[in-house]
Amino acid sequence: MSFLLHATPLFVFNFHSLFFLNFLFSFMIKMMPNDAQLKTALSSFSMVYDLSLTFP
Repeated sequence: MSFLLHATPLFVFNFHSLFFLNFLFSFMIKMMPNDAQLKTALSSFSMVYDLSLTFP
């Protein structure tokens, strides 16, 4: 969890990478084989990532 907060400042000033990462997460979740546990982990990770960006 804390490594997310450490990684956030790297992307705060580069909004293109933000949108790209967000797209990448959703794309990975869509294209993955139907592994529910992995999908849940990825979607929760991207949700936490979005929250850490919204509230720096």
